[in-house]
Amino acid sequence: MDTLLVERLRATETGHNFQFGELADYRDGDGVVLALAIDWENVSTTDIDGNTKYVVDVHGQVLAFDYSTMKVVGAFPIGVQVRDARKGGPSDDHARALARRALIGEDDFGLLASFVEMLKQVELKPAYSNRIQVTTAELSPESVSVVDELGLDADAFSARVGQTMSKYLASNQSVPVLPFKKGTVIGNQMAAQFTNGDVYQLEIPNPDYTVSFTVDRLRKLELDRTSSQIAYLYGLYATARVSQPLLEKDYANHQFKYAVSSTVPVGIRPDDPAAFEELVLSSINSFTQQISDPQREWVDKWGVTDGIQKAFLEMGDVLAKCR
Repeated sequence: MDTLLVERLRATETGHNFQFGELADYRDGDGVVLALAIDWENVSTTDIDGNTKYVVDVHGQVLAFDYSTMKVVGAFPIGVQVRDARKGGPSDDHARALARRALIGEDDFGLLASFVEMLKQVELKPAYSNRIQVTTAELSPESVSVVDELGLDADAFSARVGQTMSKYLASNQSVPVLPFKKGTVIGNQMAAQFTNGDVYQLEIPNPDYTVSFTVDRLRKLELDRTSSQIAYLYGLYATARVSQPLLEKDYANHQFKYAVSSTVPVGIRPDDPAAFEELVLSSINSFTQQISDPQREWVDKWGVTDGIQKAFLEMGDVLAKCR
């Protein structure tokens, strides 16, 4: 992984001045240390009428930190998902092959490609004057009931929400974020193990601004039915809040809705867990795209509470202070 990542960085013009080899010993305290931090992996299989559906997730961060202080400077979350289906039961060998594709990939696909692509979009600095962090990702009791009925783990689902919010906030707005961590962070630190075996506790600075995201409602409706297919609508209501804890000030605390449709042949069971996960991912992606350039059409269609367009502009001002 180390070798392949360096090869990709050497072959790509990212606009950054990288040092490789002995001159780039991360322990010398010279400059910002950049690392690919893989923080979540998951392989799931589902039986569908004698076929096995595979879903492989690999998530990580373009992590920048100062070795002399062991303090995180900023992070840009990235992630890759691979889906596949094959006849017969689950195969460990096939799951490994899909995991390798997610990690190493080819051309512009895979976690390594995502790492390099992110570096082409963002500006890395030794320090940022302000920091932002997704600190809360929650499901309402009503949403927890839906997730439980789907056979999904509610804690894992809410963690995915937080990771997704961090990822799209960073990628769509080109802003560094402090790493998201589900639950209580003891001493505000994160453990990091390097490929050479070294283990360190990296300090996560306190955020100047925080983001909270709550999935308020999840719904599935049948839109249309013919003799050959059925169309379903998957929808949600969610609340996003951007605050400045020191001043106890909210820049946004607004609810929006979002929906996606899915059509399946008659007689085939819809993949509801995947559809709801795709719904959450798409809604957060769409929401974060609006921050820097809110569109009236989007606000009229998906906004629930009043004043959301003004809130987008205020959130944009907050993010400008964190770049």
